Amino acid sequence: MVQPTTLVLALVLILGTTARAQPRAPREQRQRHVSVTGNPADPPHEIHVAKGVATLLRFKSQINRDAVDVEGHGTRITLDAGDSSIILEPLVDLGSAERLALSVLFADGQRAVFVLVSHVSEVDTRIDVIRREQTVESCLADLAESQARCSKLSPMNFARAGLLTPIGVITRALTNCIGAPHTASGLVCENGTAHRAERWALVDLQIRNAPDQTPWVPSEVTIKSMQSGVPLTVRAVEMDAAHIASGEVGRLFVEIAPPDAGEPFVMELRDATGRGISIPEVRFRAKESTQ
Repeated sequence: MVQPTTLVLALVLILGTTARAQPRAPREQRQRHVSVTGNPADPPHEIHVAKGVATLLRFKSQINRDAVDVEGHGTRITLDAGDSSIILEPLVDLGSAERLALSVLFADGQRAVFVLVSHVSEVDTRIDVIRREQTVESCLADLAESQARCSKLSPMNFARAGLLTPIGVITRALTNCIGAPHTASGLVCENGTAHRAERWALVDLQIRNAPDQTPWVPSEVTIKSMQSGVPLTVRAVEMDAAHIASGEVGRLFVEIAPPDAGEPFVMELRDATGRGISIPEVRFRAKESTQ
């Protein structure tokens, strides 16, 4: 005769196994359209993708099929590009914070950038991409916006914000970036400058991505002392483009808390897959004596 305690335990194990085996609810498949201007400065549209589901992008304007770049091509996602369409399908489930850049070059030379992300309940199966023609009014609006941005770059505004002090801005070239060979990851620092002020510091880098590599964008940046291992606070990271395409050079800006002058630091830059570059001997010059 089966004991009550044994029977209850068996039921708990069976129910628990059944609950764990329940599949995740299928994502809702969406078909929609988006409009782009071909201006890479526009915020990128998000495209919801999922492993095992193909996403079709149909373009009303002709694209350059040989100049379509997607981050993680061949390792995290497959891509098939035509003259007016792109088919994407992830090879793996993307992480909740993972963002893969997709760059599309139109036949007239303008470019649009998209971001591939995972969504818990939705997946895009078809997106019709429409080029939004820029009218005279929209061009004038863009010009006014550009003029407003330029006015914010005035040295007067820089001083008014308290970013200029009697110590000034002290600059030092990162000589180990000049003439450096490509790393095993296909990345090389071609040029670099370290700027130091009283309240802030900035590292300005030019990174080249090898022609046989996928587009690259850093998702993690650290800088720490080569002597003590103590990290510096990274305040902000920005690039001059959505990513560094294959065979191209991108400019990267890293703002950090002001460090001690002369001390050597090592900067690590990695993307979501762990691919990256290490730059040692990053040094900030001290203020020279006026005597």
